Amino acid sequence: MDSKFFPLLLFVAVLSSSCSRSNHDKLIGEWKGTDIAGMTASLVLQSDGSEKIIYGNAVLGSKTDAKWKINDDSPPFQLDFVFTDTKGVIHTWPCIFRFLTEDKIQIRFSQDLTSRPTEFSDEDQTQEVVFTRQK
Repeated sequence: MDSKFFPLLLFVAVLSSSCSRSNHDKLIGEWKGTDIAGMTASLVLQSDGSEKIIYGNAVLGSKTDAKWKINDDSPPFQLDFVFTDTKGVIHTWPCIFRFLTEDKIQIRFSQDLTSRPTEFSDEDQTQEVVFTRQK
């Protein structure tokens, strides 16, 4: 190999390794957290948009009736959990989320589960859960 191309190849390798995954891809996987009341919650977010949420002993969603989607155009990023109930009615739980680290996310939802919060709060964390990626 011609040695004058080595710096160019090194630059391309460094550049390609520094490209980050999309927020959608970063969210894929299993996450666990505990809310302020001590209830444990798990999220399983699949690459096809399907989801499963386990909150306490309740399991919400399956591959056929529950989906997740994000809008990460600008912070706070939006995360929607979309469910179809047993009567065929579609419900959307609008949330916001942010990455605290690569393996920790914070999700905030409204108390009524129908309106979207606009910001995170350091004072009122009753409607927030920090989730840790399960490996």
